Amino acid sequence: MKLLRLLTCVLLVSGLAAPMALADVTYQFDVDDGGFSVADYGNVEDPWLYDSGQGTWSVGGSASVGLPTAAGLWTETYELTADGPLALTFDHRYSIEFGGTRWDGAALMYRVNDGGFHYVDGSKFTAEGYIDVIVGNNALNGLEGFNDLSDGYLDGNFITSSVQLGNFSAGDKVQVEFLGAWDEFSRGSPDGTVPNWEIDSVSVTGQFNVVPSLPAPPLFVGGEAVIGQDTYTGTRSNAVFGAVEAGVPGFVGRIVTYDEHQTTLNDHTTAELVLADYDGETAMGTYPVVDFAGDAGMFTQNLPYPNGVNDASQDDFAVQVTADVVIPAGSWAIAFGSDDGGQVTIPGITLLEYTNDHFEGDQIRFEANRSFGWTIGTFELTEDLATSLIGSFHERGGGDSFEIAVLDASLLETPNADNGWKLLGDGVFGWSVVSTAEPLLSADLTASLTSGETYRFDINGDTNEFDQVVVDNPDPAVYTSLLDVQGTTFQIKSVGTVASGTAFQIIDANVIVGTPTIISSDPSQTWVFDVATGQVCLDSCSGVLLGDFNGDGAVSVADLDVMKLGDAAYDVTGDGVADALDLTEMVSNLIGTWIGDSNGDGEFGSSDFVQIFTIGKFETGEAAVWSEGDWNLDGVFNTSDFVAAFTEGGFELGPKPAVPASVPEPSSLLILVTGLLGLFLRRR
Repeated sequence: MKLLRLLTCVLLVSGLAAPMALADVTYQFDVDDGGFSVADYGNVEDPWLYDSGQGTWSVGGSASVGLPTAAGLWTETYELTADGPLALTFDHRYSIEFGGTRWDGAALMYRVNDGGFHYVDGSKFTAEGYIDVIVGNNALNGLEGFNDLSDGYLDGNFITSSVQLGNFSAGDKVQVEFLGAWDEFSRGSPDGTVPNWEIDSVSVTGQFNVVPSLPAPPLFVGGEAVIGQDTYTGTRSNAVFGAVEAGVPGFVGRIVTYDEHQTTLNDHTTAELVLADYDGETAMGTYPVVDFAGDAGMFTQNLPYPNGVNDASQDDFAVQVTADVVIPAGSWAIAFGSDDGGQVTIPGITLLEYTNDHFEGDQIRFEANRSFGWTIGTFELTEDLATSLIGSFHERGGGDSFEIAVLDASLLETPNADNGWKLLGDGVFGWSVVSTAEPLLSADLTASLTSGETYRFDINGDTNEFDQVVVDNPDPAVYTSLLDVQGTTFQIKSVGTVASGTAFQIIDANVIVGTPTIISSDPSQTWVFDVATGQVCLDSCSGVLLGDFNGDGAVSVADLDVMKLGDAAYDVTGDGVADALDLTEMVSNLIGTWIGDSNGDGEFGSSDFVQIFTIGKFETGEAAVWSEGDWNLDGVFNTSDFVAAFTEGGFELGPKPAVPASVPEPSSLLILVTGLLGLFLRRR
């Protein structure tokens, strides 16, 4: 049961001082979930769940997703009634992957007002705090967190942790997140032990009121409260190739599937026999890098397999990539990541150090099946080496991936972009990687923002700096970059002085697909997005008119056919919503006509009646737009549209004057509407 216990409430009657409350809100979870909510970051296998029988919240996390994941449990929101501290005490137990290395972790996060969640430092705990630094590839990498087994876990016992969240100002709204974070593989301590984290009770102490939950934090482009870029890698489509020629940058890729070879691939030697005995399917053109990631991997190119499949739906298949390479003199590390086995052979090198299997001196290899993992070797060259590279991998079943990476140092370490490793491709660290293949002449690279999400763009008017979303374009002469923004919301937060009409290039892509909803953190500002240029502008963009919803360069009644109330993309008043006020603004001020002007001649008269009754949607229930009689934009044409038009009172008054004309009394209005309806219906 969720208990709300007001421990102390002191009213200083003398002097009539305001009441100051020290509130202790305790959630026991015996009857309900306490109003807590859940957020998943990635494909979490076992997310946070409320168990009314146990009276707890618990999370199992992820063991075999192949990518880092995280899951958050959000408390209610606490609005401070006075300046002061906020403290948290919670009973919990945890079993989080250790095995000698603190791979996964759990920690507390908090957010204030409309900001994002921030890590609660271990120094804030006064009892049963974090264990040590988490080193796995997850959201808590490099931070302290809970790990291994809590005392009494296997007996079902809970420990009590206490933490001082910090000091806050009156009016601040604070929310806490219990965050579990997992790397690509395994969970629990011992391995597989669940739940990973279980919360039995939570108490919050401070001077506050429980208020409606804050909206989910936006996605902060470039990071919260900093100016930066988010770069997206697009998926290639609509490729056009030329005739086969030598020296085309990249790798040639080939796949042999189970449908052709009918063999169970339990080791890589068997896979190599399959690759030798069957032709399989060779992709057109070349791959700029080797990063096939049906369901796993470290890097983010995630290219389709040579047969076009780009998911984990295939089992028992083998892939081979080849290229002619020139390797500069120096110290090198070469690695492949795979799920399952694989190899990379470079004739002419001699490995100095290596991991896993070693069949040949010029080859790194993993013979058996495995979850995604890396095989690495180091070598040195005293002079440039012109040779070939042959890589291959096989997939027995489940998740699958294959990546080839290089480092310009002779270090036997797990590849990661953060420590300097790069996917091998032509020009990387001075390598030449080319093949004989069809050259790519043109193609599209399409990336998408997540529909339904809000993206925060920070803009500094004083420095002219701004956040930006970029679709990576490795060769603008070949590729057309596209970004799909349909269904998204762009929230603009500006600081400094921004003049009306100032434009900021927040999207860098050749083509923008869809129209985002634009809202402002400052209610006094109205921002406009130009889908043709990717610019956002205060009030209006040069060449872009507020209210020009059909993009024809003018604001007219034709835009009312496009306008939809309830969709903030059609907000022209700057209040973040599109409602009747926006319709009035469009008709009266931006267009300068009357409600009822269906034919766009600037007047509301008999000719408009002729048009709408000729179309014939009155009281049929069919979908209608402005030019068809839907003058209140509710989606249909009925009597309510005449009420809206005649309430404004512009019938047969000619063009709309600067000073509104007098409006008929309601009784005479109804008589006029009824009479006109009868007249025009009889004419039909």
